[in-house]
Amino acid sequence: MADWKDSACCEEISVTRILLEENGIKAVFVNPNKEAYLKLKVDACYIVPGPACDWLISKKNATGAVFIELKGSDVKRAAEQIAASADKLREELPGKIAGLIIANRFPKIDTSIQRAISAFAKKHKAPLHVMTGNHEYVFEKVFEFAQLKRNSRA
Repeated sequence: MADWKDSACCEEISVTRILLEENGIKAVFVNPNKEAYLKLKVDACYIVPGPACDWLISKKNATGAVFIELKGSDVKRAAEQIAASADKLREELPGKIAGLIIANRFPKIDTSIQRAISAFAKKHKAPLHVMTGNHEYVFEKVFEFAQLKRNSRA
């Protein structure tokens, strides 16, 4: 696999609001200083075939990457897609990683989702967050194990 940063699936952006969208589900990362970020379309672009998350986002001149899956309601499947992507790309990503699932809706976090969150944390030493609805996120906050707030600017 070629270096993901040089892939045609990767785009460099420097805007105040970094929008990631899939089927009407959105994640927005706030970037008030217009720092350079890289966003990689993972599923059906960088990783073909096989399960993969929708996006990966990383600051251009820093270590750390967030795997993002924008999902309707199948949170368990979303967790599997993020884990598969992390397994495939981990060697290419220096520094910390995190996973972020944005769902339209999902039932209370059941034991299968809790197990997926725990397994991701154990294997990758990284948090996996599950959120509902379209919100804004601060890149650095996603790497924290604490539960993300609805408006993660705080």
